Order: sequence, then C-alpha cells, then structure tokens
Amino acid sequence: MKYFILLCDGMADKPVASFNGKTPMEAAVKPTMNMLAARSFNGLTSHTPEGLLPGEDVTVLSVLGYDPKEYAHGTAPFEAVSAGEDLAPDQTAYRLDLVTLSDDGLPFAEKTLTDPTAGEITTEEAKELIAALNKVFNAKTRKLLTGIGSRHYMVWKKAPLFNGFTGARQAAGKKLCECLPEGEAGQRFVSLLEKSHNILNDHPVNKARREKGLPPANGLWISGCGKRAELPDFNFRWETNASVISAVDLVKGIAISAKMRSVDVLGATGLLNTNYEGKAKAAIDEFEAGAETVLVHIAGTAEYAFKGEPEKKKQVIENVDSAILSPVYEYLCGCGDQFKIMVVTNRTVSSEEHAAISEPSPFFIYNAQRSEVGYKPFSEANAAKSGFYLPEGFKLLNFFIRKPGVPKSEGEEEPAEDQKEGKDE
Repeated sequence: MKYFILLCDGMADKPVASFNGKTPMEAAVKPTMNMLAARSFNGLTSHTPEGLLPGEDVTVLSVLGYDPKEYAHGTAPFEAVSAGEDLAPDQTAYRLDLVTLSDDGLPFAEKTLTDPTAGEITTEEAKELIAALNKVFNAKTRKLLTGIGSRHYMVWKKAPLFNGFTGARQAAGKKLCECLPEGEAGQRFVSLLEKSHNILNDHPVNKARREKGLPPANGLWISGCGKRAELPDFNFRWETNASVISAVDLVKGIAISAKMRSVDVLGATGLLNTNYEGKAKAAIDEFEAGAETVLVHIAGTAEYAFKGEPEKKKQVIENVDSAILSPVYEYLCGCGDQFKIMVVTNRTVSSEEHAAISEPSPFFIYNAQRSEVGYKPFSEANAAKSGFYLPEGFKLLNFFIRKPGVPKSEGEEEPAEDQKEGKDE
C-alpha cells in the first residue's frame, strides 16, 4: 500500500469579497482535487488544541499524528535541526526573520516593521546578510544559521530567560516600540535587533535592492524560541517508510526529528514561484525508491493569505492541483500497488484578516480500493456537509494509515462503506 499526503498549509480561508463571497478553495480551478473529493471520505478536524495558537508547528505536528500539547514547544528547535544544528542542553534556538524597517530617519524604536518577508528576499541575498551579522556577533555564545528566503535561526548558549516575543507577521504595520521585548532580559534582545539594523541598513545587498525598487532587508526580528525537541519515531509507530518534501525548514526539522526522510527539491521556495513539477517528481521518485508514505508540504497557501493576497493563494492552489496532485495521482494509478491519498489543510488562514484563526480544517481521504460519497468542489463548506468532525486532529492519521499494531483511537468511526459518485454543490 502506498500513502500520499498533500498538506497545504492554511489553504482553508474565510469568504473573500473579491471572489464574490467565495473562499480561495471555492474559487480555484482544481479538477483533480474536486474529482477525488467527490469519491472520498470528507470531513473537518481541528489541529489546534484548546489553549494553543494555530501556529505552523502546532498544526503540522498534529497532521503527523503528534499531540501538540505534548510535542509543540516552539518552531525554532525544529528549524535549527533542519539547519544541521544538534542543540546542547544549555542552548536555546530562536527564529530569525529578515524584515523591512521604515526608512524614515526615526529612532530605532519608533520605526515601523513594513514587510515581514523583506520583499520575499532570495536565499542567496539572505546568505550574504546573515554572514555579515555572524562576523560581528559573539561566536562563542551566539551563532546565526541560514535558512530559506527571509526565514533564519539563531542558537544562543546560556541565553537570557525570556519568551515574550511578538512574531514578525503580528508586528507588521506597527511601530517597533509596540512589539519589542520588554524588561531587563528583553533589553538584551532589543540591543541585538538595533545592532543588526545598523549593520544591515547600508549593506551592499540592500543598496542593490533599493536601486531595483525592492524593499531592503534592513532589520532582524526574533521570535519562536525553544530547547531541543524530541519526537517518537514516525516510521516505527506507523510501521512504514516515510519521506517528506518541503521548502520550509520547520517542516524539514519535524521530519528529521521524527526519523522521516527529508527531501530537498532544487527551486523549492515555499512561494508562488516554487518548483511544483520538481516536488511532484521527488514524490514519485521516493515511491519508486521504496517509500511507502510520502508527504508533500505546500507553504504558499498560507504565505499569501498572511500577506492579504487571495488571488495568489488561489493561484497556488491551482498550481498544486495541476502540477503536483494530478501527476502523482496518475503515477499511483499505474504503479501496480493499492494506494490512498489524503489532501488536508492544517489551519485556516484568513486572507482578509491576514491571520491564522482557530477554525476546523477540511480534509478528504481517497481510497483507490473503494469509492465513497463525497462533495465537489473540495471546500470548507462542502467538507462540513459530510457531518464528520474530529476535534482532536492528531488522531486523523489513524483513519489514513491503519496498521495492525496501531489501535483505533477512542471515538473514531469508520468512514461510510463503498458508494459511488459524489455530489456537486
């Protein structure tokens, strides 16, 4: 049996005015996704337990079957793992974002964070900026690690005890004084941020970006701290051989921590210009090489919702359908093995609110061995019409990968038995 998981981060949304009250999922042209949903077990689930925020670490862990209340301790430790860092007990990992601060001549604390991704800065440009910062930081206690695009990391030995950070997206559009760390310990981080701005502001990379009319990456933002993360072995628990394909270091780090194979794809950016065809080929290659379970992670669906760009979010969904889901489905149909496909979104990210919100997430599970009554198009509203809701999202994988040694979770109900065509709505 082959298992294919397509995880589209934040694909669920609220109705958008520019789409005449439709969500990007409803507005997108996605024939393969709709066809499969119409023959699948559909439903809603929540990947954000009560008391936690709908962060990417919380919700991705849940999709992979890990209870976030037990295993979600911040994004940075997983991201550091992805960067090849083996954290010592006295080290703390932090998420760093290259951001754009206002060029207005105001004191540092009075500046505004105008772009949390620094104009979608390229990884090549970011490497030069991170290298410049590393030259002046204290290498004995602090080290900066390069990630992808605007997303990077710091490891700090015997760091000050502080965790009151505001994320870069939450700080966007605000004056820094409204969001900077407070107190004596917080002031050490503020000093780092101000020092970083002074180094970055006139760096040649940013001079070149300004000449091109692009926002400079003239600021650093710190968030998401945590200690070394440990996860139970995914392959052992599910008796499978699993691979993960993602452009996001957090997801790569979770995969590595769970003993799954993390596969890099050249040109994978997590944005609209990502290498969709390369991700599809990598998934097929992993199956051909013996992987039983392959997960492809898509970040752009969340990224453009956070930016308030629903048209780009819709385009990502359409590209994923035509360039990833369609060829992988075609391959699975001809591979000679039985297979199942799960298309799932881990959280709702509102394009109009520019924020992740704690709403149930739609999913469908397609089983090539039987056809069920579903709904098309695949959407938030149609998933709700199934009447199935699983409040503990980390138990969803039990419906998808059923192994002899894995007991059914309490409260689970089997999907409906063999039925034929789905309903158009």
